[in-house]
Amino acid sequence: MKLYKLTTLVVGGLIIVMGAKAQCLTPITHFHANNSPYMPYNDNFISGFMQSASQQTADNGFLQMPFVGDPLLVYVGEKDSTQFTAYASGYIFEERAPQNYQLRYTRYDITANIAAMPAYCVQRYAYPDTTAEKGFLVDIDNAMTGAANEDMDIVFIDKRTIRAYKRSTLNSSNAPALYYVAHFSHPFNKWNVRREVVRTENGQREQRCKAAFVFDLKPGEELTVQSAVSAVSTDGAYAAIGKPLAKRHFSDQRKAQPQLSTNGQPLTAQRQTQASRTTKCPTTTATSRPAQSNSSMTAASTLPVRYIEISTRDAQMQAAFAAALSQLMHNANCRKAANATELLNAIAPLYNCDATKTDDNAVLTDSLLRQYAQSLFTGQSGNLSDTQAAWFVFNAMGLVPHNDNGQDGYKLVRPLFNVVTLHLPRGRRLILHTKNNNRQNLYIAQAKLMHQPLKNNQYLTHTQLLKGGVLEIKMARQAN
Repeated sequence: MKLYKLTTLVVGGLIIVMGAKAQCLTPITHFHANNSPYMPYNDNFISGFMQSASQQTADNGFLQMPFVGDPLLVYVGEKDSTQFTAYASGYIFEERAPQNYQLRYTRYDITANIAAMPAYCVQRYAYPDTTAEKGFLVDIDNAMTGAANEDMDIVFIDKRTIRAYKRSTLNSSNAPALYYVAHFSHPFNKWNVRREVVRTENGQREQRCKAAFVFDLKPGEELTVQSAVSAVSTDGAYAAIGKPLAKRHFSDQRKAQPQLSTNGQPLTAQRQTQASRTTKCPTTTATSRPAQSNSSMTAASTLPVRYIEISTRDAQMQAAFAAALSQLMHNANCRKAANATELLNAIAPLYNCDATKTDDNAVLTDSLLRQYAQSLFTGQSGNLSDTQAAWFVFNAMGLVPHNDNGQDGYKLVRPLFNVVTLHLPRGRRLILHTKNNNRQNLYIAQAKLMHQPLKNNQYLTHTQLLKGGVLEIKMARQAN
């Protein structure tokens, strides 16, 4: 009989007890900055549980998280090199016995019971009685030391079983090869995979690979997930959960690097095509049926919420903005939008400045924005109407619908974000760049579109928006 020596690891204020040769399960409350040698923590939020093959690989595994609604398969502030997951939730621990965790995700109102066995993990999730989608998310590229993996993928074996791997293309001990298998108690009827390459603020290119699964659960039904991670092979992970080996499985060899000729070009056109596939970005895949192989996956059209791009280091504000947009996407006109202009036009009828009476009160507007952001981020926004969500989106961007002497357009107000990019028709963009933007400087001192002052430094017409360009806004402590 094998004996497993128990060790204790403290992560972000959470105590984890693990077997030295058992599966390693780590609650993640950190966010990672590439240009910092430290790993900052925020114990108010949890991004899920990272599962790895052993304590030696605990900082680089497969992050797992349940969700309700639309999954946010991104990190907050990609361009700021901030690796704080947008799907993070507040949490309350009800029990933390050795290798057993019971907690409630306050953002989603999900009760979780997670147990780490010597060879595998069992996760049980009780979802709220809601008409919103109920799902399970796997973040493959997430790692406590940053996204160092460059070779990652996921395959769906059937509607109940998935497998994935992550490994570096370099022989690095910081990114060991890991293989993951999960089996669900219920079949998933929708799935979404996000693969892309991003360039962070410091110029570094990083791979992203995340997947979300949606289940048709009846009220009171629990989702059970059996998962295992092996540092040896996919077959080893299958054996750990007691499932028969699949007919098709990953090669356990690292992907071969393209062979180059003396002039640095690929030797064959076929290899050149393969190389271009490995750097293709970004790709989002969504369908109602599981694919049999990666080659059958097709890229879906860009989601409307991506027509508005924001840049911030504030994880709460980023996630709240995405949550507000996701709420508005239930509107049929919003779902039909093909660019930022159409999306704003669809949201504008929902905007009602009389509902808040704050358009001319910068202090009250800022306070209400942060109140809504907290409510949206923690998932306690059940009473937030579409009108309030529309108000939050427009004011957070710094553009509110306005009619100036019969001419439709937008009035500029103090935005939450320093940079907002609107993707317009015919490949055009409008970039709103705000300077001196903080909670003391609540008033607009100057606004120029392509170096030309706007009317009263406040009014942007619909025609001006459609032309695109750079809108520079300078903030001040006092109104002009």
